[in-house]
Amino acid sequence: MQASDCANAARQGLRDARRHLETSEAVNWVAQELGSALLWAMSAWLLANGHEAAPGGSWAGTRLAFENEGPPGLRAQVLSCHAKVRCLDVDLLGGLDDTLPEMPLDQWKMEAFTCLERTEEAVHALLATIAEPDETG
Repeated sequence: MQASDCANAARQGLRDARRHLETSEAVNWVAQELGSALLWAMSAWLLANGHEAAPGGSWAGTRLAFENEGPPGLRAQVLSCHAKVRCLDVDLLGGLDDTLPEMPLDQWKMEAFTCLERTEEAVHALLATIAEPDETG
């Protein structure tokens, strides 16, 4: 897999998350799409900078590699978004111990839109640091 493939997957994840939120269809997929977009963007950056994209063959390895090697100016922004995205599922669906969600859907959607916008900013900022291959040659 090349950095450009990962970057395209990151952009697609953002588009899918936005579509789910704007149409209110399959909102339970929003956190998954945002998390994937962030991880694909991390993978793109890692590959473009000569690092292994998924050490250990997992997303956890990708996150850890990015945490250690990612650009200092963007690392905190990207990882902060990733942490918030991981909370969206619990906020929407409830806890792992079968507790019901405490947040009304409308409030959750407002928070999800904010998270989407921050994630879009982080992904686009990270991908902007990757030199795109020359399309003419």
